[in-house]
Amino acid sequence: MATELSPSLAIRSSTGVEVWKSSGFKAPFVPETAFTRDESKLCRAIVYSPNGRFLAWANGSTVQICTAANWKVLHRLPRPKAFYLKFSPRSTYLMTWEIYTENPKDDIKEKPNLFLYDVASGQEVFSVIQKRHADWEMHWAADESLMVVMVGGEVLFYEVKPEAPFPDKPIKRLVPPGYRSSAQTKDKRQNKSKKQNKPNEATSSAPINTNNKSSNGQSGQSNRSSTAAGTKNSGNSHERKARPKTAPVLNSTPGEDGQTDAVKKTPQLSGDPEKDKKIKNIKKKLKDITLLKEKNDRGDKLEQNQIAKMNSEAELLKELKALKTS
Repeated sequence: MATELSPSLAIRSSTGVEVWKSSGFKAPFVPETAFTRDESKLCRAIVYSPNGRFLAWANGSTVQICTAANWKVLHRLPRPKAFYLKFSPRSTYLMTWEIYTENPKDDIKEKPNLFLYDVASGQEVFSVIQKRHADWEMHWAADESLMVVMVGGEVLFYEVKPEAPFPDKPIKRLVPPGYRSSAQTKDKRQNKSKKQNKPNEATSSAPINTNNKSSNGQSGQSNRSSTAAGTKNSGNSHERKARPKTAPVLNSTPGEDGQTDAVKKTPQLSGDPEKDKKIKNIKKKLKDITLLKEKNDRGDKLEQNQIAKMNSEAELLKELKALKTS
Protein backbone atom coordinates (compact mmCIF):
# COMPACT_ATOMS: atom_id res chain seq x y z
CA MET A 1 0.00 0.00 0.00
CA ALA A 2 1.43 3.40 -1.00
CA THR A 3 2.31 5.84 1.77
CA GLU A 4 0.22 9.01 1.76
CA LEU A 5 2.25 12.11 1.00
CA SER A 6 2.46 14.87 3.61
CA PRO A 7 3.18 18.23 1.94
CA SER A 8 5.21 20.89 3.72
CA LEU A 9 5.73 24.59 3.03
CA ALA A 10 8.93 26.54 3.68
CA ILE A 11 8.01 30.15 4.41
CA ARG A 12 10.38 33.12 4.20
CA SER A 13 9.11 36.39 5.66
CA SER A 14 10.29 39.54 7.41
CA THR A 15 10.09 37.68 10.74
CA GLY A 16 12.26 34.72 9.77
CA VAL A 17 12.11 31.25 8.21
CA GLU A 18 9.69 28.53 9.25
CA VAL A 19 8.15 25.29 7.94
CA TRP A 20 4.45 24.41 7.96
CA LYS A 21 3.13 20.89 7.37
CA SER A 22 -0.13 19.14 6.62
CA SER A 23 -1.23 15.60 7.41
CA GLY A 24 -2.79 15.39 3.92
CA PHE A 25 -3.59 17.47 0.88
CA LYS A 26 -7.02 18.37 2.27
CA ALA A 27 -5.89 18.90 5.85
CA PRO A 28 -5.00 22.36 7.19
CA PHE A 29 -1.35 23.44 7.50
CA VAL A 30 0.18 23.88 10.95
CA PRO A 31 3.71 24.84 12.07
CA GLU A 32 6.26 22.00 11.95
CA THR A 33 7.49 21.66 15.53
CA ALA A 34 10.54 19.60 14.50
CA PHE A 35 11.91 22.55 12.51
CA THR A 36 13.78 25.11 14.59
CA ARG A 37 12.45 28.46 13.45
CA ASP A 38 15.16 30.81 12.14
CA GLU A 39 14.50 34.24 13.64
CA SER A 40 16.71 36.09 11.14
CA LYS A 41 15.06 39.00 9.32
CA LEU A 42 17.69 39.06 6.55
CA CYS A 43 16.70 35.91 4.68
CA ARG A 44 17.18 36.59 0.96
CA ALA A 45 16.71 33.13 -0.55
CA ILE A 46 15.12 29.76 0.29
CA VAL A 47 14.92 26.66 -1.91
CA TYR A 48 14.02 22.95 -1.78
CA SER A 49 16.20 20.40 -3.58
CA PRO A 50 14.63 18.77 -6.69
CA ASN A 51 14.29 15.42 -4.91
CA GLY A 52 12.65 17.06 -1.87
CA ARG A 53 15.25 15.73 0.56
CA PHE A 54 16.93 19.05 1.46
CA LEU A 55 15.98 22.61 2.30
CA ALA A 56 18.48 25.47 2.05
CA TRP A 57 18.16 29.13 2.99
CA ALA A 58 20.38 32.20 3.40
CA ASN A 59 19.82 34.16 6.61
CA GLY A 60 22.38 36.97 6.22
CA SER A 61 25.12 35.24 8.19
CA THR A 62 25.28 31.68 6.80
CA VAL A 63 23.65 29.42 4.24
CA GLN A 64 22.02 26.53 6.08
CA ILE A 65 21.18 23.11 4.65
CA CYS A 66 18.82 20.82 6.52
CA THR A 67 17.27 17.44 5.72
CA ALA A 68 13.51 17.21 5.27
CA ALA A 69 13.41 13.82 7.00
CA ASN A 70 13.93 15.26 10.50
CA TRP A 71 14.57 19.00 9.82
CA LYS A 72 18.04 18.85 11.37
CA VAL A 73 20.65 21.28 10.07
CA LEU A 74 23.39 19.40 8.20
CA HIS A 75 25.71 22.27 7.24
CA ARG A 76 26.20 25.98 7.83
CA LEU A 77 28.06 27.43 4.87
CA PRO A 78 30.09 30.66 5.42
CA ARG A 79 28.29 32.75 2.81
CA PRO A 80 26.78 35.80 4.60
CA LYS A 81 26.24 37.72 1.35
CA ALA A 82 24.49 34.90 -0.53
CA PHE A 83 21.76 36.36 -2.75
CA TYR A 84 20.60 33.38 -4.87
CA LEU A 85 20.54 29.62 -4.14
CA LYS A 86 19.91 26.65 -6.42
CA PHE A 87 20.44 22.87 -6.27
CA SER A 88 21.81 20.73 -9.11
CA PRO A 89 19.32 18.36 -10.84
CA ARG A 90 20.11 15.34 -8.64
CA SER A 91 20.56 17.45 -5.47
CA THR A 92 24.25 16.57 -5.25
CA TYR A 93 25.45 20.19 -5.27
CA LEU A 94 24.23 23.56 -4.03
CA MET A 95 25.04 26.76 -5.95
CA THR A 96 25.28 30.11 -4.14
CA TRP A 97 25.65 33.51 -5.82
CA GLU A 98 26.29 36.94 -4.32
CA ILE A 99 26.56 40.40 -5.86
CA TYR A 100 30.04 41.00 -7.26
CA THR A 101 31.97 43.81 -5.55
CA GLU A 102 35.59 44.92 -5.24
CA ASN A 103 37.26 46.42 -2.18
CA PRO A 104 40.19 48.74 -3.03
CA LYS A 105 41.78 47.89 0.34
CA ASP A 106 41.98 44.17 -0.40
CA ASP A 107 45.20 42.71 -1.75
CA ILE A 108 43.23 40.54 -4.19
CA LYS A 109 40.89 42.80 -6.15
CA GLU A 110 38.84 40.21 -8.02
CA LYS A 111 37.32 37.50 -5.84
CA PRO A 112 34.87 34.71 -6.80
CA ASN A 113 31.19 35.30 -6.05
CA LEU A 114 29.66 32.09 -7.48
CA PHE A 115 30.31 29.01 -5.34
CA LEU A 116 29.48 25.31 -5.62
CA TYR A 117 29.16 23.11 -2.51
CA ASP A 118 28.92 19.34 -2.14
CA VAL A 119 25.68 18.74 -0.20
CA ALA A 120 26.87 15.50 1.45
CA SER A 121 30.09 16.94 2.90
CA GLY A 122 29.33 20.67 2.94
CA GLN A 123 32.69 21.36 1.26
CA GLU A 124 33.27 24.01 -1.39
CA VAL A 125 34.32 22.26 -4.63
CA PHE A 126 34.25 25.08 -7.20
CA SER A 127 34.20 28.88 -7.41
CA VAL A 128 34.33 31.46 -10.17
CA ILE A 129 33.70 35.17 -10.81
CA GLN A 130 30.18 35.59 -12.20
CA LYS A 131 29.15 39.23 -12.70
CA ARG A 132 25.87 38.48 -14.45
CA HIS A 133 22.62 38.90 -12.50
CA ALA A 134 20.44 37.22 -15.09
CA ASP A 135 21.22 33.59 -15.87
CA TRP A 136 23.86 33.52 -13.14
CA GLU A 137 23.55 29.82 -12.30
CA MET A 138 25.43 26.82 -13.65
CA HIS A 139 23.58 24.54 -16.07
CA TRP A 140 23.69 20.76 -15.82
CA ALA A 141 23.04 17.59 -17.75
CA ALA A 142 20.17 15.57 -16.26
CA ASP A 143 22.62 13.02 -14.80
CA GLU A 144 25.04 15.78 -13.64
CA SER A 145 27.82 14.38 -15.83
CA LEU A 146 28.29 17.80 -17.47
CA MET A 147 28.26 21.29 -15.97
CA VAL A 148 28.19 24.44 -18.10
CA VAL A 149 28.59 28.03 -16.99
CA MET A 150 28.86 31.29 -18.96
CA VAL A 151 31.48 33.66 -17.57
CA GLY A 152 32.75 36.85 -19.18
CA GLY A 153 31.13 36.15 -22.56
CA GLU A 154 32.63 32.66 -22.72
CA VAL A 155 30.84 29.31 -22.19
CA LEU A 156 32.85 26.80 -20.13
CA PHE A 157 32.14 23.04 -20.17
CA TYR A 158 33.18 20.82 -17.21
CA GLU A 159 33.02 17.03 -17.17
CA VAL A 160 31.91 15.75 -13.74
CA LYS A 161 32.79 12.15 -12.84
CA PRO A 162 31.28 10.26 -9.86
CA GLU A 163 33.61 9.56 -6.93
CA ALA A 164 36.21 11.93 -8.42
CA PRO A 165 37.26 15.45 -7.38
CA PHE A 166 35.34 18.22 -9.09
CA PRO A 167 37.30 19.38 -12.18
CA ASP A 168 39.13 22.69 -11.97
CA LYS A 169 39.66 23.07 -15.74
CA PRO A 170 37.01 23.02 -18.49
CA ILE A 171 37.12 20.42 -21.26
CA LYS A 172 35.86 22.97 -23.79
CA ARG A 173 35.52 26.73 -24.24
CA LEU A 174 33.09 28.42 -26.58
CA VAL A 175 32.41 32.07 -27.42
CA PRO A 176 28.80 32.41 -28.70
CA PRO A 177 28.08 34.57 -31.79
CA GLY A 178 27.72 38.23 -30.85
CA TYR A 179 29.76 37.86 -27.64
CA ARG A 180 33.37 38.65 -26.85
CA SER A 181 35.43 36.78 -24.27
CA SER A 182 37.21 38.59 -21.44
CA ALA A 183 40.58 38.03 -23.12
CA GLN A 184 39.32 39.49 -26.41
CA THR A 185 37.83 42.49 -24.60
CA LYS A 186 41.12 43.08 -22.76
CA ASP A 187 43.14 42.92 -26.01
CA LYS A 188 40.76 45.36 -27.69
CA ARG A 189 41.08 47.83 -24.81
CA GLN A 190 44.88 47.55 -24.86
CA ASN A 191 45.02 48.16 -28.62
CA LYS A 192 42.70 51.15 -28.27
CA SER A 193 44.88 52.54 -25.47
CA LYS A 194 48.01 52.14 -27.59
CA LYS A 195 46.40 54.03 -30.46
CA GLN A 196 45.35 56.87 -28.15
CA ASN A 197 48.82 57.13 -26.56
CA LYS A 198 50.67 56.98 -29.92
CA PRO A 199 52.57 60.30 -30.39
CA ASN A 200 51.67 62.44 -33.37
CA GLU A 201 54.22 62.69 -36.16
CA ALA A 202 56.22 65.90 -35.87
CA THR A 203 55.71 68.33 -38.73
CA SER A 204 58.50 70.76 -39.58
CA SER A 205 57.55 74.38 -39.95
CA ALA A 206 59.74 76.77 -41.91
CA PRO A 207 60.31 80.30 -40.58
CA ILE A 208 58.18 82.98 -42.13
CA ASN A 209 60.10 85.27 -44.46
CA THR A 210 58.63 88.72 -44.01
CA ASN A 211 61.23 90.43 -46.20
CA ASN A 212 60.53 88.41 -49.33
CA LYS A 213 58.78 90.45 -51.96
CA SER A 214 57.21 89.33 -55.15
CA SER A 215 57.89 90.84 -58.52
CA ASN A 216 55.02 93.31 -58.06
CA GLY A 217 56.57 94.68 -54.86
CA GLN A 218 54.17 93.05 -52.42
CA SER A 219 55.45 91.17 -49.41
CA GLY A 220 55.03 87.39 -49.17
CA GLN A 221 51.58 87.62 -47.52
CA SER A 222 50.26 84.52 -49.26
CA ASN A 223 53.39 82.56 -48.25
CA ARG A 224 52.95 83.56 -44.62
CA SER A 225 49.29 82.59 -44.66
CA SER A 226 49.90 79.16 -46.13
CA THR A 227 52.84 78.45 -43.79
CA ALA A 228 50.91 79.53 -40.71
CA ALA A 229 47.90 77.49 -41.72
CA GLY A 230 50.04 74.42 -42.31
CA THR A 231 51.71 74.82 -38.92
CA LYS A 232 48.34 75.19 -37.19
CA ASN A 233 46.84 72.07 -38.77
CA SER A 234 49.90 69.89 -38.08
CA GLY A 235 50.22 70.74 -34.39
CA ASN A 236 48.98 68.68 -31.43
CA SER A 237 45.79 70.69 -31.06
CA HIS A 238 44.33 69.29 -34.32
CA GLU A 239 42.19 72.36 -34.61
CA ARG A 240 39.83 72.37 -37.57
CA LYS A 241 37.50 74.95 -38.88
CA ALA A 242 33.97 74.13 -37.86
CA ARG A 243 31.57 73.76 -40.74
CA PRO A 244 28.72 76.24 -40.56
CA LYS A 245 25.57 74.53 -39.38
CA THR A 246 22.51 75.07 -41.50
CA ALA A 247 19.48 75.84 -39.43
CA PRO A 248 16.45 73.69 -40.26
CA VAL A 249 13.82 75.42 -42.36
CA LEU A 250 10.52 75.47 -40.53
CA ASN A 251 7.22 75.78 -42.29
CA SER A 252 5.51 78.88 -40.95
CA THR A 253 2.25 78.04 -42.72
CA PRO A 254 -0.24 76.45 -40.29
CA GLY A 255 -1.22 72.88 -41.10
CA GLU A 256 -4.60 71.21 -40.88
CA ASP A 257 -4.40 71.23 -37.08
CA GLY A 258 -3.70 74.96 -37.09
CA GLN A 259 -0.13 74.59 -35.77
CA THR A 260 3.18 75.50 -37.39
CA ASP A 261 6.27 73.27 -37.46
CA ALA A 262 7.82 75.36 -34.68
CA VAL A 263 4.89 74.63 -32.40
CA LYS A 264 4.80 70.91 -33.32
CA LYS A 265 8.51 70.46 -32.57
CA THR A 266 8.21 72.09 -29.12
CA PRO A 267 7.98 69.42 -26.40
CA GLN A 268 4.69 69.37 -24.57
CA LEU A 269 5.22 70.55 -20.98
CA SER A 270 2.95 70.20 -17.99
CA GLY A 271 3.04 73.91 -17.21
CA ASP A 272 4.68 73.24 -13.86
CA PRO A 273 8.44 73.96 -14.10
CA GLU A 274 9.21 71.95 -10.95
CA LYS A 275 7.33 68.88 -12.24
CA ASP A 276 8.99 69.13 -15.67
CA LYS A 277 12.38 69.25 -14.00
CA LYS A 278 11.63 66.10 -11.98
CA ILE A 279 10.42 64.24 -15.08
CA LYS A 280 13.57 65.19 -16.97
CA ASN A 281 15.81 64.01 -14.12
CA ILE A 282 13.98 60.67 -13.82
CA LYS A 283 14.26 60.02 -17.56
CA LYS A 284 17.98 60.73 -17.40
CA LYS A 285 18.38 58.22 -14.53
CA LEU A 286 16.39 55.57 -16.44
CA LYS A 287 18.64 56.08 -19.46
CA ASP A 288 21.70 55.58 -17.25
CA ILE A 289 20.16 52.39 -15.82
CA THR A 290 19.63 51.04 -19.36
CA LEU A 291 23.32 51.58 -20.10
CA LEU A 292 24.30 49.87 -16.83
CA LYS A 293 22.13 46.85 -17.73
CA GLU A 294 23.91 46.56 -21.06
CA LYS A 295 27.30 46.68 -19.33
CA ASN A 296 26.18 44.06 -16.82
CA ASP A 297 24.95 41.74 -19.59
CA ARG A 298 28.35 42.05 -21.28
CA GLY A 299 30.00 40.93 -18.05
CA ASP A 300 31.57 44.31 -17.22
CA LYS A 301 32.39 45.10 -13.60
CA LEU A 302 29.85 47.29 -11.78
CA GLU A 303 30.51 49.29 -8.63
CA GLN A 304 28.27 48.97 -5.57
CA ASN A 305 26.58 52.33 -6.22
CA GLN A 306 25.86 51.29 -9.83
CA ILE A 307 24.19 48.09 -8.64
CA ALA A 308 22.07 50.12 -6.22
CA LYS A 309 21.14 52.43 -9.09
CA MET A 310 19.96 49.45 -11.18
CA ASN A 311 17.82 48.22 -8.29
CA SER A 312 16.03 51.60 -8.14
CA GLU A 313 14.50 51.24 -11.63
CA ALA A 314 11.08 50.04 -10.47
CA GLU A 315 10.74 52.92 -8.00
CA LEU A 316 11.76 55.48 -10.67
CA LEU A 317 9.20 54.11 -13.15
CA LYS A 318 6.51 54.31 -10.49
CA GLU A 319 7.44 57.90 -9.66
CA LEU A 320 7.51 58.87 -13.37
CA LYS A 321 4.05 57.42 -13.92
CA ALA A 322 2.69 59.31 -10.91
CA LEU A 323 4.14 62.60 -12.19
CA LYS A 324 2.67 62.13 -15.67
CA THR A 325 -0.80 61.27 -14.40
CA SER A 326 -0.98 63.97 -11.74
